[in-house]
Amino acid sequence: MFFKEDKNFDRPSFNIACYTTFIYWALLLFINVILEGNEKSTISSLFILLSGVMLLFISEKVTKLIRKSISSTRSCFDNYNPFTFLITFIKNSYT
Repeated sequence: MFFKEDKNFDRPSFNIACYTTFIYWALLLFINVILEGNEKSTISSLFILLSGVMLLFISEKVTKLIRKSISSTRSCFDNYNPFTFLITFIKNSYT
């Protein structure tokens, strides 16, 4: 209602970025609980929050680049070879 829909919004890339961030936060909070139980120094909550937000934006950009690279180099995923994809992704990122 308040915002216009963005035509360039890549929902699958954003979903992958959200999953990555939530897994990261879950692991960090689990490590923090273990450290609290052993009465060692814990991880700062501000660090957990800011690093998770940075991971969200970085992983969204990376997945968007990877998805764009896949769609521009291959029209279908038959006989998918990850090494060929990695080489073409590296070539496309430097051109």
